[in-house]
Amino acid sequence: MAYTIKDAWPQLVAYYERLQDYQSSVAQCRMVADYFGPTRRIDAITFADVEEFQNHLLTVVGNKPSTVNAKVAKLRLMRQLAIRNGATNMPPMPANVTAKHVKKALWTADELQAVVADLLRRDLQKHAHLLLFLYEMGCRHSEAYRLTAKDIDLRQGTVHFFKPEPDHKNQNRRLPLTPQALQVVEQYATADEQQPVWHFAPQRRASLNIFEQQVRRSLHAAGLKKRRPIHTLRDTCLSRLGQAGCTGFEIMQWSGHKDLKSVAIYVQMDTSRLDRMKSLLAETTCTPTL
Repeated sequence: MAYTIKDAWPQLVAYYERLQDYQSSVAQCRMVADYFGPTRRIDAITFADVEEFQNHLLTVVGNKPSTVNAKVAKLRLMRQLAIRNGATNMPPMPANVTAKHVKKALWTADELQAVVADLLRRDLQKHAHLLLFLYEMGCRHSEAYRLTAKDIDLRQGTVHFFKPEPDHKNQNRRLPLTPQALQVVEQYATADEQQPVWHFAPQRRASLNIFEQQVRRSLHAAGLKKRRPIHTLRDTCLSRLGQAGCTGFEIMQWSGHKDLKSVAIYVQMDTSRLDRMKSLLAETTCTPTL
């Protein structure tokens, strides 16, 4: 029986609609369908076909390796659905594209201060406060958008990042607020527990666009340029933890990542620890086993 991408489509959409913010995943499924064609048999997509798809995304579309791998993952799900529906001769798949850890344009304290000052000058206090909150807490913008007043405990000084249906990216976690994060969030933690904390529009994408547009305007006014200014706030926060000597497990607990590979880029070795390890080895008196 021929099982095509078109046949898999209803199950694909049903699978991703269970997740919050599923639109981007469905859009990636549509890109796969557009490239291979909806009537293409899934078991007829060869190893070479997938390699060409990866190369197309990297060189023509200009996707990052992580985005390429996310799109190919949609094809892997299609293959699983084809197997469930009777496909028996599935060709192998190439490995994921190797991620290239390029140096990211992290925020400096001076850059942050300049952008915050411009936002305040333009009477955009809530935008400035959200910028500081993301810089201090290192959460994703989507996590900040989900926060309501009940997630902020001013007495304990904590914030609860909670997603009813956790996905492969997020861990639910309760974190202590830094002093500055507590200061900027406390005026939005109202008596109404269901009141959103960081909304600029009812829909997350629209709210993010409004926020990012104003941040970019302030960056431009300060003579600064950042390719992904909102996302790099998170990178900056986690890099600060790594530079301070926090372990991968500690950074995971703060960031909500689910595996050590995701935070490896932030972990940086404090060279002073090398001297301590040398001393420990020098003091070891046990005889090695030959």
